[in-house]
Amino acid sequence: MQFCPDPGVAADWLIKAFGFTVHLRIGNHRIQMWAREACFTDHPYGGHQYDAEDFFGHRWSFTEALADLGPESRGGTPVDL
Repeated sequence: MQFCPDPGVAADWLIKAFGFTVHLRIGNHRIQMWAREACFTDHPYGGHQYDAEDFFGHRWSFTEALADLGPESRGGTPVDL
């Protein structure tokens, strides 16, 4: 996991670079953002994802769950936790 020295600056970059919008900001340590649909690749397990690299060389992975699929749908076995 990489450390971003200023998440606010990174969020500003994502807004300018990809047209993201801020959904939730908690201090300067947690920022949830929305992206345009065109940014994402759909995956068969019920979600879609977009990967990018910022100007510091940090890799970002943005994911959205589209369905609440159980592990059986991916060949897994459910367990009670």
